[in-house]
Amino acid sequence: MKSFLTGCTAGSLATIRQATVGLLLACTLLFSMGASVAAETKKEVTIAVLALRGNDAALKTWSATADYLAQKIPDTTFRIVPYDFKTIGPAAQRGEYDFVIANSSIYVELEALYGVTRIATLQGMSDGRAATLFGGVIFCKNTRNDISTLADIRGKTFGAVEENSFGGWRMAWREFRAAGIDPYRDIKELTFVGTHDGVVLAVRDGKLDAGTARSGILEDMAKTGTINPADFKIIHQQYDDQFNLLHSTRLYPEWPFARLRQTNDALAQKVSIALLSMQPDDGAAQTAKIRGWTTPHDYNDVHELFKELKIGPYKDYGMITLAMVLQKYLYPIVGGLIFVILLVVFAVFMLRLNDRLNRSNHELEQAHRDLKEAQSKLLQNEKMASIGQLAAGVAHEINNPNGFILSNLNALRKYVERVREFIAFQEDALATADEAVTTQIQQKKRSLKIDFTLEDMGNLIQESSEGAERIKTIVKDLKDFSHLDQAELVQADINACIENTLTIISNKLLLKTELKKELGNLPAVTCNPGQINQVLSNLLHNAAQAVEQGGEITVKTWAEQDLVYIAISDTGPGIPPEIRPRLFEPFFTTREVGKGAGLGLSVAYDIIKKHNGEIVVTSELGKGSCFTVRLPVTES
Repeated sequence: MKSFLTGCTAGSLATIRQATVGLLLACTLLFSMGASVAAETKKEVTIAVLALRGNDAALKTWSATADYLAQKIPDTTFRIVPYDFKTIGPAAQRGEYDFVIANSSIYVELEALYGVTRIATLQGMSDGRAATLFGGVIFCKNTRNDISTLADIRGKTFGAVEENSFGGWRMAWREFRAAGIDPYRDIKELTFVGTHDGVVLAVRDGKLDAGTARSGILEDMAKTGTINPADFKIIHQQYDDQFNLLHSTRLYPEWPFARLRQTNDALAQKVSIALLSMQPDDGAAQTAKIRGWTTPHDYNDVHELFKELKIGPYKDYGMITLAMVLQKYLYPIVGGLIFVILLVVFAVFMLRLNDRLNRSNHELEQAHRDLKEAQSKLLQNEKMASIGQLAAGVAHEINNPNGFILSNLNALRKYVERVREFIAFQEDALATADEAVTTQIQQKKRSLKIDFTLEDMGNLIQESSEGAERIKTIVKDLKDFSHLDQAELVQADINACIENTLTIISNKLLLKTELKKELGNLPAVTCNPGQINQVLSNLLHNAAQAVEQGGEITVKTWAEQDLVYIAISDTGPGIPPEIRPRLFEPFFTTREVGKGAGLGLSVAYDIIKKHNGEIVVTSELGKGSCFTVRLPVTES
């Protein structure tokens, strides 16, 4: 039994030993697999850091903070990625990181551009105390006696970190501007070195006359023995009981720890709690040389700097741009534009309507004038026709008795001559007769005034004969007026007609006037030359009677299109406006009785009308008158 148990125990122990080893190996494998799986399920979070003193310095400063956060949030690993001033913004746009530690200036830009939100503000060290503010320091070598104030930097070389470095440039820029200095214009050469340490070393080595860096840089470099603080002079130094680091500018909130828009809210909350829990004696705080993190501060002072310098999101601050106006007043502007367009369309419509109305009114007025003129011409034609019929009758009634009178006067003139011959014969006979009888006859002759009677009878017969001839002329004019010569129309040269007429009446015209001719090159006109000569003669006689001694008469001809124009003007006294409408009425005259029957212009008017032409008169008192005849080249 013992040996059985002993044998059994030995076999069992070997089996148990083998089972135990297998179990341990299995547990070890399972633990390793679990650890591996756990490691694989941890989320990696990227924290971007502004490498203001270089990538190595940034990693050295902030890697402990990443480890600290990983300890506080076990299921997450954190990785620090340094970025310089130029690349940190574009990386945020591409979503390359989840959190960011950067200066206040860059944070404000990231906040405006990409919706970055601060979750904590850094607590720095100032004389062993926590400091949530920082500034910029402006300095030069202590041996530069020519630089004591900001104004002395005009015309000098100046170094800064980067254009978007807050403590390393923008703070100093604001102070320059407050002092009335435009560094981009007044400084001889503005150089951006890239790092704060680089600016300090460039000024120390005399490569730059002056420079600027964030507060604390000079102190840190002095502690490491990189520089001797006695070699530098602070320009525009400021003092604050709560902040004992060297600075030349106003103080601003320290760097924020911020989350990007796409970062998970729960993760951001955990990170915020972990940062606010950091103590000054934590390794992360000591490595970063800070006291820890505090609740997010107000960054309004940073915004004010941006507004004053008009940079970043405030580059158009104070300016009203088209985009701003459209964004704020888009609907009122669109409504206003629609209203203006409708108003313009309505105005154009009204203008066109008014233009059409004006044209219609003008056409109506012209039609009224044409109608009035046509009515006047019709009345004139009817009047001329009536007077023509009257003239024909009157001429016939007067002409016959007037012929008898002229015939009788001629006979009477012959009888008077016979009586004179008889008396002369009687006197010759009485010369030989008885003296007493002769004396008696002579006395009777004297008492009866026979000599005067015979002489006066001749005068009376002569005057009666002239009166009868005048009646004959008037009757002839009436006959001409009532039925003008119906000779055949021919092609005639109007200038030749003028020359012929002037040849006949030139002696009368030249007695007291100066005659001028301006005859143009005219086409032949289909007309009755005799009648045209009559018109010209009448118009020239009127002109000659109108001018005073030494006056001037001008005869001018020209052609336009299918019309020939004849203008006869004088320098007479002119025609009063009130009598111009009656000039072409038969028997209308302003001359003395016996110096015209008033038919000359009426006859001329009728002749021109029968030639399908027109005769018009223009006159100005004190300057003269002009009668213009218009004839068609070819008879209609």
